[in-house]
Amino acid sequence: MNEVRPILVSTPKSYEETDRLYPVIYLLDAANNFHHTTATVHFLANHGLIPEMIVIGIENTNDRTRDLTPMQFRKSSRFPTGGGADNTFHFMEKELFSWEIQCTARRDTNC
Repeated sequence: MNEVRPILVSTPKSYEETDRLYPVIYLLDAANNFHHTTATVHFLANHGLIPEMIVIGIENTNDRTRDLTPMQFRKSSRFPTGGGADNTFHFMEKELFSWEIQCTARRDTNC
């Protein structure tokens, strides 16, 4: 994507105490949604309603229209900066997932 984006990571309480595999939530708009999402995940997991999870948050740039609209909206009058979703998904697939595997290496791929 040729830009730097902060990546936020939250691991479950038991992460350091065990070698279990965990499901992963990939969260867009992390600057605005990371803290309440991780709080909700921890609350639900602590009450046995969902499994403990790793949450990986990706912060957006100031142009989320570019990052989240498909190619058919590229340079449309309605979305003049749109059409970059392919780049975002390529980043997630080719860079973020491989970084996450190297750094945490404990995600459950069967989820």
